[in-house]
Amino acid sequence: MRDSTNIIRQFLDFQSWDGVLNATIGFLLFLILIIISLLIVAKKMKYETWYFIHLVAYLAILLAFGHQTAVGRDLMDSTFVGYWYALYAFVLLNFAYYRFFRPLHNQFSFGFTVDRIVNETPDVISIYLKGRSLDKFRYKAGQFMIVRFLAKSFWWQAHPFSISSSPGDENLRLNRQKIR
Repeated sequence: MRDSTNIIRQFLDFQSWDGVLNATIGFLLFLILIIISLLIVAKKMKYETWYFIHLVAYLAILLAFGHQTAVGRDLMDSTFVGYWYALYAFVLLNFAYYRFFRPLHNQFSFGFTVDRIVNETPDVISIYLKGRSLDKFRYKAGQFMIVRFLAKSFWWQAHPFSISSSPGDENLRLNRQKIR
């Protein structure tokens, strides 16, 4: 106001400050995610659509992080910056471990393959998996899990299942209600 600068000119000036452009892009991505999430809830879109859209949240967080540490007053103290970097590293390591390393390790260790698919009722399907040393695969009967089948048409889809076999059974039996 003192320089008689209009809001648009001031906004554009801010974009040249350290990390502000990335933070602005991150903010816009978060805003887009919120709007799309509301549309997904209203239109009951597929889980896969929701999942891939929410991957954009990771990009938004990364873009906003630099601005946060460079000009955020609460993060000016190096102790807090170290804490936030450690927290981000912890989350990133857990993400990599549980999303990539552990599922790939399980697949290569146990060699899961689909043995058979059984329509139990008009509404429930069972998928029987076989593999190597299934007695060493740790799970509990009734446990929920998200499964991705590494077939050409299915690798990008996540499917929710309940385990309906007991540890020590010959096969790992997965159940889910059919989607209509």
